[in-house]
Amino acid sequence: MIDAHQDELWMKLALRLARRAWGNVAPNPLVGAVIVKDGQLISTGYHKKQGTAHAEVIAITEAGERARGATIYVTLEPCCHWGSTPPCTQAIIEAGLLRVVFSQTDPNPKVRQCDSKKILLDAGINVHSGVLLKQAKEQNRYFNTSILTGYPYVTLKLGMTIDGMIADRYGTSKWITNEHSRQFVQKLRREHDAVLVGIGTVLADDPSLTVRDPKKKQPIRIILDPQLESPLDAALFKGVGQTFIITQSSHHDSEKAKILQTLGAVVLGLDLIDEQFNIDELLVLLSKQGIWSVLVEGGGGVAQAFERSGRINRYIVFQAPKILADKEAKHGFSGNWDHPLSQVSTLKLITVRRYGDDVMLVYEPKKLS
Repeated sequence: MIDAHQDELWMKLALRLARRAWGNVAPNPLVGAVIVKDGQLISTGYHKKQGTAHAEVIAITEAGERARGATIYVTLEPCCHWGSTPPCTQAIIEAGLLRVVFSQTDPNPKVRQCDSKKILLDAGINVHSGVLLKQAKEQNRYFNTSILTGYPYVTLKLGMTIDGMIADRYGTSKWITNEHSRQFVQKLRREHDAVLVGIGTVLADDPSLTVRDPKKKQPIRIILDPQLESPLDAALFKGVGQTFIITQSSHHDSEKAKILQTLGAVVLGLDLIDEQFNIDELLVLLSKQGIWSVLVEGGGGVAQAFERSGRINRYIVFQAPKILADKEAKHGFSGNWDHPLSQVSTLKLITVRRYGDDVMLVYEPKKLS
């Protein structure tokens, strides 16, 4: 008899295991697996990085003969195609598992073509899906978005005053938010493949855009620099991590571009449309570089361009208890966009959290019904 409560408990463990690899598996999904027999935990596994064994195989290998007749809980539908590793459906069948419980159906077209669930059912294995589906989809939101849309998942992060300013009239933004908020931003950087800013932020703040712990995986730093103004002595070209500079196509093979490449930068050319990059084309370009999640950190012009594109998947706003009250200060979204209040997009509030006296607000676009 199926015990739904027990299924959820074991799946929660599998989700916790999967999360250990946050920021390390792209372009693969996060996957955790748990093998249980007669109500007892037998083994666990999670996918650590691309090209290594999948979570199911790790758990099956650890279980050995104890896997025969057991149940395996997996956060994502087991794969049924050959990639850099053999199909997990094959490993499950050969191990003698009698029941497979997975949370989310894999949107990967390769899995859809071979139909893992049918393969397992045809082998006489009981299959149950959809356990803690919402949590699993949230955990793999970068993977799901990239597979289904072809674009990286975009998170826009803003640190602003109560009156919506991200810097004073002189461009100074250090520090609007407090240290607790900035520590959380470090976590956001670790979880994304790349962090993106405009050249204005580079010239004003000379940011490093790194994770403070040099032993941690560093996000790729992406600079939108149409006129190739990046200073050769910028912090972006020092220390750990890789820097991509996106410039207009006419500057791609310039002498400045060649010098930047000697500093370790990757210079990519993209055509301008009305003196701006087309965000859809930019995201396609980044996807081709293997980037599946982007943290957009500013400034106002970049935030405005992404907002107008409609490609922001999540907004994270840190609101500090400060008021600039200056019309010359820098707005979170700068630029002109002539449309009435009745036509603006409405967001859905997901999370509210305090970091000291700062408040973090997390929003997502409302889905059309």
